[in-house]
Amino acid sequence: MDHPFRNAMFGGFNRQDVLTYLEQTAQEAAKHQQELESQLGQAQDTMARQDAQLSEQQEQLGLLRRENDE
Repeated sequence: MDHPFRNAMFGGFNRQDVLTYLEQTAQEAAKHQQELESQLGQAQDTMARQDAQLSEQQEQLGLLRRENDE
């Protein structure tokens, strides 16, 4: 695992390096989550518009079929 930690004097890692790394990783994860949630929202909006368009087209098709049957 690649990490930017310096070794501490008595074994282990420098505490501040670890805290900084965890903070940075959490911020990156939060940013990535926001981006994914935004993409999800856009996809849901697109799907809702397409569902509405499909319903409208199905209704029009039904009307045209009834007109054709008459």
